[in-house]
Amino acid sequence: MHCDTNRTQLQSDSGIRRARLASLFYPGGLLYRMPPLSSLRRRRHPVFFMVLCTLLCAVACSRTPMIVDGEFDDWHGTTDHVMVDGSMLWIDLHIDGPPSNLQQLDEPLQLQLHLDDGAQRNFELTFSPEPDNMGVELTRIHDDGRREAMSPYELDVMFAPTVAANRFELVVDLQPLLAGAANVRVLGLPTQQSTDVVVHPQAVLPAETIPQRDDSSLRIVSWNVQFGTLLKKRDRAAAVLRALDPDVLLLQELEDEQTPAELRDMLDEALGPGAGAWNVTASPAGSGLRSMTAARFATPHDGMEFTAPFTADGKPVRASMLALQWAGRPWLACSVHLQCCGGIGGPQDALRIDQSHAINDAIDHAGERTSYAGVIIGGDLNLVGSSIPLHILTNGRDPMNNETDGAARVAGGAQLDGLSATTWSDLDSRFTPGRLDWIIYSGSSLQETRSFVLDCEDLSRADLDRHDLRRTDTASISDHLPVVLDVSVK
Repeated sequence: MHCDTNRTQLQSDSGIRRARLASLFYPGGLLYRMPPLSSLRRRRHPVFFMVLCTLLCAVACSRTPMIVDGEFDDWHGTTDHVMVDGSMLWIDLHIDGPPSNLQQLDEPLQLQLHLDDGAQRNFELTFSPEPDNMGVELTRIHDDGRREAMSPYELDVMFAPTVAANRFELVVDLQPLLAGAANVRVLGLPTQQSTDVVVHPQAVLPAETIPQRDDSSLRIVSWNVQFGTLLKKRDRAAAVLRALDPDVLLLQELEDEQTPAELRDMLDEALGPGAGAWNVTASPAGSGLRSMTAARFATPHDGMEFTAPFTADGKPVRASMLALQWAGRPWLACSVHLQCCGGIGGPQDALRIDQSHAINDAIDHAGERTSYAGVIIGGDLNLVGSSIPLHILTNGRDPMNNETDGAARVAGGAQLDGLSATTWSDLDSRFTPGRLDWIIYSGSSLQETRSFVLDCEDLSRADLDRHDLRRTDTASISDHLPVVLDVSVK
């Protein structure tokens, strides 16, 4: 979960944060004030116009599947850094200075959008707004100068990566503002240089189905269930779990008083095939929130013997482990929930790093007793500071994997509509959607066959009826979405 975070001192050589929109005239980019956090996928046929100084260049691009994940490999080396797909505005953004978490800067960053479809409307996005320099604000500026506060969720503002970086992908959806085609001027402050594009309305109707698990695959589902709502709204949670049909569940944010036995009974009833089918382990009570690992193919005696991880200063880590027997081989599954909040270099980020080391030590200790064929780690990593915790949990975790120099693999996956890979959002939050939930697995012994993020809002009416689901089910259970990974044995 997101919450208020500490600020990190970040400066450019001039003492002012400067973002650069890369261009043909300035290889590093135009000075630009703006920012990020999150992940999403869009398919598009961009037709866009770039204005550099006063020159307008019209360029047509072929339709290319893209995902805003901060990787940039899907930009295919293009030198065009503002693109349009229908109502979607896509921006390749560079930021001067040290790597930064763009929703918790020392100074605000701003982006202006001037929309002209016969009537002129002006909007301002402010990242790390004052007075506490956290989150994102969206403001409409009326002709008389009046400023009207809006939510960035009204324009589906998303960006990636959530971790500190110098290059980001930013997406803004202008669909709610459009009655027809409109000219949009994107203005970066304080340089007054701009880029002009043309956007068009595009309606996207829910039409997706939940992929079924292959009989030869193991299905892993990781889900932060927000204050134990999985057990508080059992009917709706059971419907989601039946639709996903998991073999292994990695759950976070169950409450202290919610026991492994209570979760086991719920899973036996909802997923069966009968009493005793599921086994569950949990991190110790006392932190207020617990992580639990559940599986159909567990060996409960091994699972109960695992020592809970502690950081170097003796703080318990919200992590649980369970041994599995699948495909005739032993496996280890681990559900983790790292510390929330905080930017790069801050105390929360340092604690996430310590917790990741402690989890690795606990897994190594378990491996001293049993030679596992592979390890699966999943959960809410809260990667809103540095990327170091993810590196710790992957690097060297799979020494038999020569393809990745011993690093475990990170599961891919986007939401079923192909538009977003985000796993967390909160309409009432100052923070925009982001990818906080991850699954890591041993690539030397496991092959990813499918991965996706489930949001019931994406499903067709027929698929909702087929699974006895409602569009609001995932959102009513948690501000996090289930992350799904299917694997087969190599």
